[in-house]
Amino acid sequence: MGIKSPVPYRRWKLGGTNLHKNGLNFAYGGTGVFTTYLEGPNMTTQINDFEQLIERRVYTKQELTNSFAHVSLAGNDYTTFDFNDDPQKNLTAFTQSVVSQLVLNLRRIYELGVGRISVIAVPPFGCFPTVTSYKMCNDSLNSVSTFHNDLLKEAVEKLNNEIAADRSTYVILDLYSEFMAAFNVQDSPPGIPRFENPLVECCRGTTNESSCGVVGEDGANEYTVCKNPKGSFFWDQMHPTQAGWIYVFPNLTSSLNTLLFPRGQPSYAAI
Repeated sequence: MGIKSPVPYRRWKLGGTNLHKNGLNFAYGGTGVFTTYLEGPNMTTQINDFEQLIERRVYTKQELTNSFAHVSLAGNDYTTFDFNDDPQKNLTAFTQSVVSQLVLNLRRIYELGVGRISVIAVPPFGCFPTVTSYKMCNDSLNSVSTFHNDLLKEAVEKLNNEIAADRSTYVILDLYSEFMAAFNVQDSPPGIPRFENPLVECCRGTTNESSCGVVGEDGANEYTVCKNPKGSFFWDQMHPTQAGWIYVFPNLTSSLNTLLFPRGQPSYAAI
């Protein structure tokens, strides 16, 4: 995008002076809109941290108006829900509650003064290597993703209709469609990756109990890494490789351009 990567909020708190001028990253890996399997601040708490900065006047009103916030909810809430062996669980109702809370968070960020907001459509959960056995995507799990994304699309349209503006304030980045396109690509132009076995991760555990990055008590690695990460879409059981993102990102630029360059100014994609 032609900008420096935002500094993690916790690093800035340690004494980052002007580091916040390039933006701050409030995200915390493994968290979601609700409490997840990983202890960490959920999205509401992350927005609270942002609001405290505004109250301290770290950012001016004008800076916020001209700013862009990216909101990422990739699916940790659903992973946690799946871990809960409750026979009464209702995935439909849970999905509705996740999207409802996400929409509240989006509206709150706007009300804090941020002028432009993007949010991701969740990727196809049924295509993660952890559930595919490397053969084919799980349609039932993918239906969870599509239901979430359909609800989100409807909600974002309503949010944009609430605002009297000559451009969209909220834009969805459709990771679902772009992931699926990467899995099905047969021919790619020069410079764009082509994945021979897109459902197979590059880094994987050597036992059923281990996973990418796990080191045993004896100090030995309990995982292996493929020889050519550029030929893999997935790095581990859920996260794309750099090559995966190189394939996905160019196809998201039209949505980002709509948000960042509403009047057709030259975009970062052409720089």
